[in-house]
Amino acid sequence: MAEAKKPNFFIVGAAKSGTTSLADNLKQHPEVFISPVKEPFYFVSDYGLKDFDSYLSLFKKAGDAKAIGEASTGYLFDGSAASSIKKAFPDSRIIIILRNPADMAFSYWKYMLIIGNESKSFEEAINKKEREYRKTEDFKRKCVNWWASYIYLERAMYSEQVKRFFDIFGSDRVRVCIFEDFIKRPEEYYTDIFHFIGVDENFVPKLSIRNEGGEVKYQFLKNIINNKHTFLKKFFCKGVREKMRLFFLDVNTKKIRSKMDPNTRELLNVFFKDDIKELESLLGREIEAWRSK
Repeated sequence: MAEAKKPNFFIVGAAKSGTTSLADNLKQHPEVFISPVKEPFYFVSDYGLKDFDSYLSLFKKAGDAKAIGEASTGYLFDGSAASSIKKAFPDSRIIIILRNPADMAFSYWKYMLIIGNESKSFEEAINKKEREYRKTEDFKRKCVNWWASYIYLERAMYSEQVKRFFDIFGSDRVRVCIFEDFIKRPEEYYTDIFHFIGVDENFVPKLSIRNEGGEVKYQFLKNIINNKHTFLKKFFCKGVREKMRLFFLDVNTKKIRSKMDPNTRELLNVFFKDDIKELESLLGREIEAWRSK
């Protein structure tokens, strides 16, 4: 019996920082296989796929691929995911892409608003009292998604999250990319990542942007996106429904970027300042793209 294919690299986050586009572009490489299910969340302690055999089945069509991976942004934030990945697949390599924390938090809130999981304004959602409530067991029971999907600011405090992966895997097995630099010099970054995961670094993917933010157009499509129409479940299998959901999400999103209130941005710049310094110290370099903002 052929040995089950196993992942050997993971894109672990951060959310709303280009991980979908990164995964889609990497899988163009003939030596790379990416799980067809985006974000299985298997290693998140309290959410996602939990059966190990079902998880491994995501990679059964990997064939002769040298690099086999998946992308689950919850792994970066979850406190036990790094150690769980290390225990299951000790030789794995980790890819982290980080976006300006204020922009990440705002983009994440806007995404949750689009798909119907958020009802509060950004300022209401990041209020200290509201943030504390969203960590309670009461909120976790009531929310329709992983509870941490509603914790926008803490998800964007990267230093401790990155340090956890460094400590467990070693910095040589963790590649940290800065989103704002990545989109300016994508060819350079893809060459580096291909080298990092052990495939031909001369391959040039056709770059595309996926899962871009925007604003809702039509409420009835929003209901389809949220699987609120029961006829979808009656006539379509889960895999087809997920493809339909992604298609309608794209169709139903205006590519018009609403902007954060300048006063809110000023407050967030102060909020994230010390954490950014910690991250820079950890990486051994200044993140100029964030300082300029």
